[in-house]
Amino acid sequence: MTEKEKMLNGELYNAEDKNLKDERVKCKLLCQKYNNLVYDKFEERKTLIKRILGKIGNNVWIGGSVTILSGVTIGNNVVIGAGSVVTEDIEDNCIVAGVPAKVIRRQNEQY
Repeated sequence: MTEKEKMLNGELYNAEDKNLKDERVKCKLLCQKYNNLVYDKFEERKTLIKRILGKIGNNVWIGGSVTILSGVTIGNNVVIGAGSVVTEDIEDNCIVAGVPAKVIRRQNEQY
């Protein structure tokens, strides 16, 4: 089992693993490019966000200080609450929050 697989499974892993370090550097460079783009470069910003986050659907709102682990897929029409840590795929049409993030409401649920 690779160190990344251990990390994604919530097991103890070596954060100094070369592959994990390389992924962090790549992500930091992409974030730097994103943060330095002029605000009205919407298509470039969208492309970079998809490269940083991976598979992310349409109409997704991500609160401040959210952590999304590598390899996670986020569906369409999703809200992720501020400060959440997303460790697993998120289905379409829901609100998630928490550490780790859990579904707190699905579309059309009655309360």
